[in-house]
Amino acid sequence: MGVDTRLYISHNWSIEDIKDVLKARFGYNIYLLFTENAPQYVRLVFDTAKGARQVNVHTDSALGGFQAIQLNMGSDEESQKILKVLAHTFGGFYQEADGDNNFGAFRYPADGDVDWIVKQALNITRI
Repeated sequence: MGVDTRLYISHNWSIEDIKDVLKARFGYNIYLLFTENAPQYVRLVFDTAKGARQVNVHTDSALGGFQAIQLNMGSDEESQKILKVLAHTFGGFYQEADGDNNFGAFRYPADGDVDWIVKQALNITRI
């Protein structure tokens, strides 16, 4: 049994993108906590009806050859719901329990989403 639920999303997304989705989909007011000696680690802290929660964000992560932002929370039902909403929004690889090797792949629904298409085009031209 795992202690964390994880989601790996493309490094093309930003902490602001994640924060915006949490605010828009759940109405959460997000507070960012940075760690001085680990700039690649940020905690997004917010209050829910069940109490204070946080999404741990590791901006310099990888899964196999996939350069990623790793998001993780506890393995409870509310954490799984939050990370699945983010997975449906950003795409990526979802792991319900970090103690197993079972990953679910989520595709980003880009059809008709001009903001996403433009962001991807800009990132491709930077290569």
